[in-house]
Amino acid sequence: MKTTASDGLFFQWHITDACNFRCRHCYQHDFTHNSELALPELIKVYENIASCAGGRKINLNITGGEPFLRKDLYELLRYLDKHQDTGELMLITNASLIDEKALDALGGVKKLKAIKISLDGATEKTNDAIRRPGAFRTALEKVNLIQERAGLEVIIMLTLMRSNAYEIPAIFNLCRELRVDGLMLERFIPLGQSGALKSEVITKEDWKRTVKDICEYLEVDLAESEILPCKAFWVKFEGDDARLLTAECNLGDDAFAIMPNGGLLPCRRFDLVLGNLLKDKFTDIVKRSSVLRDIADKSKLKGKCRNCQIDRCRGCRAMAYAVDKDYLAEDNLCWL
Repeated sequence: MKTTASDGLFFQWHITDACNFRCRHCYQHDFTHNSELALPELIKVYENIASCAGGRKINLNITGGEPFLRKDLYELLRYLDKHQDTGELMLITNASLIDEKALDALGGVKKLKAIKISLDGATEKTNDAIRRPGAFRTALEKVNLIQERAGLEVIIMLTLMRSNAYEIPAIFNLCRELRVDGLMLERFIPLGQSGALKSEVITKEDWKRTVKDICEYLEVDLAESEILPCKAFWVKFEGDDARLLTAECNLGDDAFAIMPNGGLLPCRRFDLVLGNLLKDKFTDIVKRSSVLRDIADKSKLKGKCRNCQIDRCRGCRAMAYAVDKDYLAEDNLCWL
């Protein structure tokens, strides 16, 4: 069964660049605390967004770097939890720093729904070659710890690369074995320290096969017009059942990324700063952005994307910008 996400504003909020991992596919180029904001400034950023929300709930994926490296993480979460405009909170983490004390501290954050754990292979060999030695076993241990000690959903996040593209069926089986609540699949985009790894970008044939594997696993039959606008997939496991949440590209509409210094991006993998939320109102940044206007105008897209028969599909502008240095170039992973 296919469904769509709920209404609201959605932000992936990177509160720090600092990280204790150096994953091969990472989109960062800095791993220090240098650019992060102090807690009062983080609150100012959030108040900026809240003042422009227009009654919509604000849903946040808090991440880094590694968010658990910030000592004031729990204080920020408590503030967000009490704010009337906050919808759902989630954490994206490598899970290595999660322990019983951390989970106890998270226990009082009522709007925290899930912890998303990065895992990039169905086997220790594949995952650890991408992330770091020991990461696979650590992630599995922390999944079990969260399930035993916290009433939170656990969602696996996998970045699809040529190194792991053939393990998708095995990833589904692993998620079942772990009894996790979901699996999110996104495509690798060469950016930051991974900018030179263009050989790891999957081919259009890889992407088509992956989509086929997902549909076969879930026993759904989706038309290409339903599949191709999707740049990521979220499989929700519900007991013996599973359903598919499609993630269509909604750049400049209701989803953005916030950088550690307050910079606003269309998405984290689309590395063009639109403005800074410490300096300008969120709505003003969005309204004056020529980038967002360009990508909303299909006549400005290039190649086959301009005349695509799927009206709501704009291709992946982040991939076009990372690979071709032109955010209007055609999406080279589209198999139409």
